[in-house]
Amino acid sequence: MPDWHETDAFWEDFYPVMFHDGRWEAARSEVDGILSLSGIEPGARILDVCCGPGRHSLELARRGHVVTGIDRTASYIVEARDRASQAGLDLDLRVGDVRALSETTSYDAAISIYSSIGYFDDVKERSFLAKVYGCIRDPGVFVLDTVGKEIVISGFKEQNTEEISEGLVLEENRKAAPDWSWIENRWTLTCGDVFKAGTWRTRLYSGPEISAALQDVGFASVELFGDWLGSEYDDQARRLIVIARK
Repeated sequence: MPDWHETDAFWEDFYPVMFHDGRWEAARSEVDGILSLSGIEPGARILDVCCGPGRHSLELARRGHVVTGIDRTASYIVEARDRASQAGLDLDLRVGDVRALSETTSYDAAISIYSSIGYFDDVKERSFLAKVYGCIRDPGVFVLDTVGKEIVISGFKEQNTEEISEGLVLEENRKAAPDWSWIENRWTLTCGDVFKAGTWRTRLYSGPEISAALQDVGFASVELFGDWLGSEYDDQARRLIVIARK
């Protein structure tokens, strides 16, 4: 039986949660942060790992970067290509599993935004990070965005209900490992008579843990920030944003 992240059904069923209008609107300011914190040069060649429907790939291309986006969910890539065509943008968007990255092109930078890490066991996770490292030319930078272990512990709730948009309600039921090494979340999405449910589990990284993992595969320096404005990373941060340099 495939893991939760290997099925298109999960990503398609919960698209309204992950890619609602607010998330698309946030892409511009997030790309501002990506470029500011990383120092990526104008016209850089950028690899967007787990690009989804192209929120950041499209915005980076609008700003003149040469972008390749990869995601395993075919419908996301179809949407990203459609949006690129409508906007008159030229970028390379591919269906692919990040665990099988075999890029022959060297990139000035790679990005992985919105918690696209922690899906695999230790060996596969290290392999994934090593493949990303290998795709980046020297010098180069990897920008990673996730929710850190410190943030999860500080704000943990077993249950939460949120109205995503008018009539669309998400109920969350969470549990965590005793040592906070992972979190499991059951999502129930309702809209009128429509009901969808799915469960996902991800590994949690603390700031020191993700720093060590990235340095272990070869990155020379790792900086941590708590938001896209460059605030300090601590347990009150909004996100764990990582800038890893070769």
